[in-house]
Amino acid sequence: MYYGRGGNSERTLHGKGAGEVKKNYTVQVLIEQDEDGRYVASCPSLEGCYTQGDTFEEAVENTRDVIKMCLEERESCGAGGSGLRG
Repeated sequence: MYYGRGGNSERTLHGKGAGEVKKNYTVQVLIEQDEDGRYVASCPSLEGCYTQGDTFEEAVENTRDVIKMCLEERESCGAGGSGLRG
């Protein structure tokens, strides 16, 4: 997962897939502060994957949660693959 203020730092998201096999993903996350001071985050490689937080740290934590939910939802629908767009 990439995020940062003025720069990017790399983080790896750890998830479990079918059969409890641990999978690692590295995805780009965009976090911007809106006009009300809230932080809005999106993951361009996962359609519909976005969240927000009152602080930068809260937005990062919420982003981890929503990415996991998006991947789990895709898996439960039998979509196959990671669901990540290149």
